[in-house]
Amino acid sequence: MIVETVSSNNQGSPAGIGQAIGKLALAVLRISCVPIHLVLAGCEPVVRIVMLTLSVLGILSSLVIGLSGAAPRFPFVVALMVFAGLGAIPVLYRAVLRGLASV
Repeated sequence: MIVETVSSNNQGSPAGIGQAIGKLALAVLRISCVPIHLVLAGCEPVVRIVMLTLSVLGILSSLVIGLSGAAPRFPFVVALMVFAGLGAIPVLYRAVLRGLASV
Protein backbone atom coordinates (compact mmCIF):
# COMPACT_ATOMS: atom_id res chain seq x y z
CA MET A 1 0.00 0.00 0.00
CA ILE A 2 1.38 3.36 -1.05
CA VAL A 3 0.71 6.19 1.33
CA GLU A 4 1.25 9.74 0.14
CA THR A 5 2.37 12.14 2.78
CA VAL A 6 2.25 15.88 2.60
CA SER A 7 5.75 17.17 2.86
CA SER A 8 6.83 20.57 4.00
CA ASN A 9 7.78 21.31 0.37
CA ASN A 10 4.13 22.00 -0.65
CA GLN A 11 4.02 21.21 -4.36
CA GLY A 12 1.26 23.75 -4.94
CA SER A 13 3.26 26.66 -3.53
CA PRO A 14 4.92 29.20 -5.81
CA ALA A 15 8.36 27.92 -4.77
CA GLY A 16 7.44 24.37 -5.79
CA ILE A 17 6.09 25.57 -9.14
CA GLY A 18 9.23 27.63 -9.71
CA GLN A 19 11.43 24.61 -9.05
CA ALA A 20 9.39 22.52 -11.46
CA ILE A 21 9.68 25.18 -14.16
CA GLY A 22 13.43 25.42 -13.53
CA LYS A 23 13.86 21.67 -13.89
CA LEU A 24 11.78 21.67 -17.07
CA ALA A 25 13.83 24.52 -18.53
CA LEU A 26 17.06 22.70 -17.71
CA ALA A 27 15.78 19.54 -19.40
CA VAL A 28 14.80 21.49 -22.52
CA LEU A 29 18.23 23.17 -22.55
CA ARG A 30 20.04 19.84 -22.29
CA ILE A 31 17.92 18.30 -25.04
CA SER A 32 18.43 21.27 -27.37
CA CYS A 33 22.21 21.26 -26.83
CA VAL A 34 22.61 17.72 -28.18
CA PRO A 35 22.02 18.49 -31.90
CA ILE A 36 24.05 21.71 -31.67
CA HIS A 37 26.94 19.80 -30.12
CA LEU A 38 26.74 17.09 -32.79
CA VAL A 39 26.93 19.64 -35.63
CA LEU A 40 29.77 21.57 -34.02
CA ALA A 41 31.69 18.39 -33.22
CA GLY A 42 31.33 17.26 -36.82
CA CYS A 43 32.69 20.57 -38.13
CA GLU A 44 35.56 20.74 -35.62
CA PRO A 45 38.25 19.02 -37.74
CA VAL A 46 37.46 21.24 -40.73
CA VAL A 47 37.52 24.40 -38.62
CA ARG A 48 40.78 23.37 -36.99
CA ILE A 49 42.54 22.56 -40.28
CA VAL A 50 41.31 25.67 -42.10
CA MET A 51 42.07 28.12 -39.30
CA LEU A 52 45.51 26.72 -38.54
CA THR A 53 46.40 26.68 -42.24
CA LEU A 54 45.27 30.28 -42.68
CA SER A 55 47.18 31.25 -39.56
CA VAL A 56 50.47 29.70 -40.65
CA LEU A 57 50.24 30.93 -44.23
CA GLY A 58 49.17 34.40 -43.10
CA ILE A 59 52.02 34.74 -40.63
CA LEU A 60 54.54 33.56 -43.24
CA SER A 61 53.21 35.94 -45.88
CA SER A 62 53.18 38.81 -43.38
CA LEU A 63 56.80 38.11 -42.51
CA VAL A 64 57.80 37.99 -46.17
CA ILE A 65 55.94 41.17 -47.12
CA GLY A 66 56.90 43.06 -43.98
CA LEU A 67 60.57 42.19 -43.96
CA SER A 68 61.12 42.52 -47.72
CA GLY A 69 60.12 46.16 -47.82
CA ALA A 70 57.99 45.60 -50.93
CA ALA A 71 55.00 47.32 -49.33
CA PRO A 72 56.18 50.45 -47.50
CA ARG A 73 52.91 51.02 -45.61
CA PHE A 74 52.13 47.39 -44.80
CA PRO A 75 50.48 47.02 -41.34
CA PHE A 76 52.93 44.37 -40.16
CA VAL A 77 51.98 44.16 -36.48
CA VAL A 78 48.25 44.25 -37.19
CA ALA A 79 48.57 41.46 -39.75
CA LEU A 80 50.57 39.32 -37.32
CA MET A 81 47.96 39.83 -34.60
CA VAL A 82 45.08 38.97 -36.95
CA PHE A 83 46.72 35.78 -38.18
CA ALA A 84 47.77 34.77 -34.66
CA GLY A 85 44.14 35.28 -33.67
CA LEU A 86 43.12 32.84 -36.38
CA GLY A 87 45.38 30.31 -34.68
CA ALA A 88 43.51 30.87 -31.40
CA ILE A 89 40.08 30.16 -32.90
CA PRO A 90 40.40 26.33 -32.71
CA VAL A 91 41.20 26.63 -29.00
CA LEU A 92 38.07 28.72 -28.42
CA TYR A 93 36.05 26.34 -30.58
CA ARG A 94 37.16 23.41 -28.43
CA ALA A 95 36.21 25.37 -25.29
CA VAL A 96 32.71 25.93 -26.67
CA LEU A 97 32.38 22.21 -27.40
CA ARG A 98 33.46 21.35 -23.86
CA GLY A 99 31.01 23.90 -22.46
CA LEU A 100 28.15 22.39 -24.45
CA ALA A 101 29.13 18.90 -23.36
CA SER A 102 29.00 19.87 -19.70
CA VAL A 103 25.46 21.28 -19.86
